[in-house]
Amino acid sequence: MYRHTGIAIAIVVCCTLMADLGIADPTESANPLPPTAAGFTGPTFDALNVTVIGQVPLDQFPTLPTGGADIWGYVSPTGREYAIMGHRNGTAFIEVTDPANPVVIGDIPTAGNPGTTRDMKTFLNYAYSIGDGAAGLEVIDLAQIDAGIVTLANVSNDGGIFGAHNLALNTDSGFAYPVSSSVTSGLAAYDLTDPVNPTLAGTWTDSFLHDVLVVSYTEGPFAGREIAFGFGGPNGLIIIDVTDKTNMFTIASRTYPNLSYCHQGWLSEDRRYLFIADELDEVNGLVTTTTMDIFDVGDIENPQFVGIFSNGEGATDHNLIVAGRFIFSANYASGLRVYDYSLISNIRETGYFDTRPESSGPGFPGAWGAYPLLPSGVVIVSDRQRGLFVFDTSAATAGPPAVPTVSQWGMIIMACSLTALGTVLFKTSARRGGRAVR
Repeated sequence: MYRHTGIAIAIVVCCTLMADLGIADPTESANPLPPTAAGFTGPTFDALNVTVIGQVPLDQFPTLPTGGADIWGYVSPTGREYAIMGHRNGTAFIEVTDPANPVVIGDIPTAGNPGTTRDMKTFLNYAYSIGDGAAGLEVIDLAQIDAGIVTLANVSNDGGIFGAHNLALNTDSGFAYPVSSSVTSGLAAYDLTDPVNPTLAGTWTDSFLHDVLVVSYTEGPFAGREIAFGFGGPNGLIIIDVTDKTNMFTIASRTYPNLSYCHQGWLSEDRRYLFIADELDEVNGLVTTTTMDIFDVGDIENPQFVGIFSNGEGATDHNLIVAGRFIFSANYASGLRVYDYSLISNIRETGYFDTRPESSGPGFPGAWGAYPLLPSGVVIVSDRQRGLFVFDTSAATAGPPAVPTVSQWGMIIMACSLTALGTVLFKTSARRGGRAVR
């Protein structure tokens, strides 16, 4: 038994050491000429390896919103691509199939009061939209979106749902999860078996949640379970089993250094790591630069804090999404940032586009959300003041995966050798009369 324990300890020590060896990439300070796009006007935007292709200002949205909110994407059955952008007045739909010529094809006014927040997700040929000031969970029919038609199919109030701060949706299970809502400050699960009429299936009320990411495990030790990674504001990370909607329960909870407001996060492609954006650590002065917190969640019952990554900027990080080996983060006043996490011990910023050149410090103006999951590879970003941006990030994602440097490999090998030696000495001592661990 102690043989395997020693190996496990060695692996943990080596992985922990690797996570502590973050090295700044000297290319991050590059300051090339600002990109341009046909019809795009504005101030000089600082950028690296990211080019703006198209943009739609807020005053081109039919409802004339005064502020942008979150963003999502949709691909129609014919392969045409759309941005779904929330804003103070509702939900806008913009075709980006030709990314240089984005076209607003619909703008559904909110069924409630205008509000700062608006979150959207899609399932089948429907979009679900909700915000803090909403009148219910809005169900928007996208069946005719290629013809330029989107229609409000329903505003559901089942279970007492009116407003919610955020919305997650697991397309594998067919459940939507509004959080911090009129139903509960925690998590509510809505069954989308009838997609036009979401029905409340259960609630989890152990703690406040600001946002949540829900996934289904189909292999490994957690196969068959549906797991929610909850971002609990001042309460930190909370992992919840939501498989049985009548008995959703907390699996584990964790805090981390300089926790201020655990805001949002996303899993690595292999679901080994969870990257977290804390919205208030920069604002409250707990950290001096944009800081992303990282957990190893390979064992969801025992998540481990790995460390942090900072790009050296001073802006507040807000929402991030992972695509492949890259993290696309909307960092308010410093805009879109692209990070290569292929070597967790040396995450590198490979590109950026600052959508808010007027300021660069902590605060809430600028980029709200980024969506990098469209098949074409274009990345869409919502900005609170400047509306929709459509980006080409191919230069930021073109390089090979990172590998450990010679010095890193030397330190890792040394640590592993010392740990293995300690394990051998421990085993030898145990065999000679010491107390063996079984």
